[in-house]
Amino acid sequence: MHPVVQFRLPSANPARVRLLLALLVFGNVWLAAVGTQRTVYRAGDELVTITRTKVDPSTATSPGYSYYSYTAANPQPEIVYYTNAQGITTRQYQTTSGSVGAGIRRQGCSRNPCGVGATCQETAGGRPVCSCPAGYSGNPLVQCRRAECLDHSECRGDQACRNGNCVNPCAGVCGINANCEVRNHVPVCSCPRGRTGDPFSSCRLQDPEELCRPSPCGSNTKCDVINGVPTCSCLPGYIGSPLSGCRHECESDVECSSNQYCSQFKCVNGCNQCGKGATCARVTNHRAVCECPKGYIGSPFTECRPECFGDRDCPAGRPACIYGICKNPCEGACGVNADCNLRGLTPVCSCPRDMTGDPFISCRPFTKEDLCNPNPCGTNAVCTPGYDRSNQERPVCTCPPGYTGNALTSCVRGECQSDGECSDHKACIAYQCVDPCVGQCGVGAQCQAKRHLAVCTCPAGTQGDALVSCRTARNYPVARYNKKRNAQLDGFAKVLRYGSWLSYKGGAMFKLALICLVLVTVGHSDAQCPDNPCGIEASCRLNSGGIPVCSCPFGYLGDPFKECIRPECVSDGDCTEFQGCRKGKCVDPCVFSCGTNAACSTKHHVPVCYCPDGFTGSPFERCDPL
Repeated sequence: MHPVVQFRLPSANPARVRLLLALLVFGNVWLAAVGTQRTVYRAGDELVTITRTKVDPSTATSPGYSYYSYTAANPQPEIVYYTNAQGITTRQYQTTSGSVGAGIRRQGCSRNPCGVGATCQETAGGRPVCSCPAGYSGNPLVQCRRAECLDHSECRGDQACRNGNCVNPCAGVCGINANCEVRNHVPVCSCPRGRTGDPFSSCRLQDPEELCRPSPCGSNTKCDVINGVPTCSCLPGYIGSPLSGCRHECESDVECSSNQYCSQFKCVNGCNQCGKGATCARVTNHRAVCECPKGYIGSPFTECRPECFGDRDCPAGRPACIYGICKNPCEGACGVNADCNLRGLTPVCSCPRDMTGDPFISCRPFTKEDLCNPNPCGTNAVCTPGYDRSNQERPVCTCPPGYTGNALTSCVRGECQSDGECSDHKACIAYQCVDPCVGQCGVGAQCQAKRHLAVCTCPAGTQGDALVSCRTARNYPVARYNKKRNAQLDGFAKVLRYGSWLSYKGGAMFKLALICLVLVTVGHSDAQCPDNPCGIEASCRLNSGGIPVCSCPFGYLGDPFKECIRPECVSDGDCTEFQGCRKGKCVDPCVFSCGTNAACSTKHHVPVCYCPDGFTGSPFERCDPL
């Protein structure tokens, strides 16, 4: 058996074949066939087939010879060999392909059967073998030419040495639509960009997704075609080179930084270990320190939830749910030493009864100065510490000299302070210039104002006390008052004016607004304020000199010479728990106490300002919606 050799030849020439069954005999290649032999040899870069066919001996022109017809496969003149029974071969030129000429008897290389420049060597059987010498190429039966090259190194990099010639090795090598690139004298076939297939057969248009089939990427990657180019990237959770292969970011905590831990093969923030609503204090050695905020309960690694969602969730001691925490609304609501009481869930601050101050800042013990600071009295009124009927310290409001009015509301400067500021026929009474006669004389008496005084007399024909009544004249003894043994008063009245006793004859005269002591008999009365000269509800007492003094009882207001009126209140204790005493009136202390949009409630007479639900800010200035 002889080896089989496969050649890939340019497809442009149909005379070339791709597969040969080669039989190496004396340097020639033979194709064996029954009754016919074909010789295949190379002439230049061509494969030439010569067919040998046995000729009928009866037609032979030379007896003793075995005739064979040799026919070339191409139309060029070829050499025809005749071999006799002794193996002696002769040759003859023929001019037409397929024609047979007469055999010429010749033995071995004695007559050079080879072409120009070829060498001839005989085989052991005497058969001549023609070949081109080293460095030459061509058909040794026709002509040998000096070769262009002996090996690839004598050609350019994009050429190959074929049969002594430097040629383009790509000619006819690659398939349809394929590209051919010569690398180091070797043709390399490939499909151009956008096409795929067998570059030695045919390249077809490529589906872009085929660029990723099979994937050119490494393990744990994905392949995407972007702008016609396959692009590799690591799968989520993987890192590394997508071309060589991607790996997990971590397998254990030690592969992460100290403030991270490995979760699902990724290094993540260590604080992610804390539960819902929890706070992360710090992360140490991959482990988080989680805490529930103040007022929250639960596990900080699972969930922290508010202590309460409404007031109903809170105990009695902390009845209000404030931002998820049960609290006592009084905690921190009031000032130092102040009392706090809940009105519903609203804190009400107040100072204890024996203390004063701002209950939202500080309460301190009372002093006498506190009774009049700030001044609780009306305009222009004077406040002085005093006592009420229960001997409790209270502020006393009075109008100063020269002023008149209600000291709890307003004191107005009077028209006068003395009689000299009025006309002769008027007197300065209650700081007003008025007729001194009005309502001062008795029934049936007549009055005449003189030098600011009211002079009451009984008309002629009548007698009696002009300050009380005048009646038909009768004979009455003259009343006398012995002041210094000889002094006597004609009539029934004597008038005390500025501490002096004045005596008049023929009538009684007195000064209104000063105290008149009317004597109906001679002598001095020891009674306390006989014929009380004071107004309604006013108090009267005699001083050490025996002079009656009129005053309004503590807590009463008004003119003690006319009427004393008890106000609605003197202190907060006189009002309901939800009212305060302001200038003698029980009023709602919340009025005008709080800021815009603020709510107010009163307990123990003290207003408490706060921002209602849905508002925030300073309740004493302004509450704004959340």
